[in-house]
Amino acid sequence: MLVLLSQIGTLLLSYCSKVGESVIFAGQILKQVIYFRVYYKNLVRDFIEISFYSLVIVALTSTFTGAVLTIHTQLGLEEFSDEKTLSHVVSVSIVRELGPVLIGIIIAAKTVTSTAAEISSMKITEQIDALRSFGISPYTYIIFPRILASSIAFPMLAIVTDIVGIYGSYLTATTQLGYNNYQYAKYCVSAVSFHDLHVGLVKSFIFGMLSSFIGCYYGFFSQRNTNGIAMATTGSIVMSLVIILSADYLITLFFIYE
Repeated sequence: MLVLLSQIGTLLLSYCSKVGESVIFAGQILKQVIYFRVYYKNLVRDFIEISFYSLVIVALTSTFTGAVLTIHTQLGLEEFSDEKTLSHVVSVSIVRELGPVLIGIIIAAKTVTSTAAEISSMKITEQIDALRSFGISPYTYIIFPRILASSIAFPMLAIVTDIVGIYGSYLTATTQLGYNNYQYAKYCVSAVSFHDLHVGLVKSFIFGMLSSFIGCYYGFFSQRNTNGIAMATTGSIVMSLVIILSADYLITLFFIYE
């Protein structure tokens, strides 16, 4: 019984410690936002790494996702499906949900883990301590540029996902399912409203900010050993996926009941 209580107490203390660390970490980042202290060279480098280096995998994933979604939607609506119904369901689903979430998952798997591993290795090799010794804040030099770059890159990648995903749906609907080219394209464009696009971009911005925050947090507070790198990368990807899907649900509820 005492052992069980001891383990529960240890878990509670560890949880409280992590909550405190995350609050302090968020406060330091908020300080950078208020004073807008950023190394623009690092910002541009991180933006290119997150956005341009991810375009190929984003395009491929979006194309096949749009194609598969079109096939399954057509099967589900087979009795009363036409160009207008199918294109509306697929286009709105991609813009409001699949685009932002897909970007969040892909970038979390690709970039967030590398961010956590890189910052963790910088901590082990005492590069972060070296920055402090030169009077340079690691929050200004490392953390804030990455979070800002992700917040900018995610909405841009979401737009690419929307366009490519809808195009993949168009190709599948017109070449395999026999729908009219002009009618399907017209309904795809008319189905998406400014509100739908606004919802998708807001989600992408929040997902980018949260996932990058998690990657930086796990790397910054990792253990100073090689095992710490593995724990940081694993923890960052798991937590990123949980937070992205949870945030998606909450944001969807907000826009439905606003």
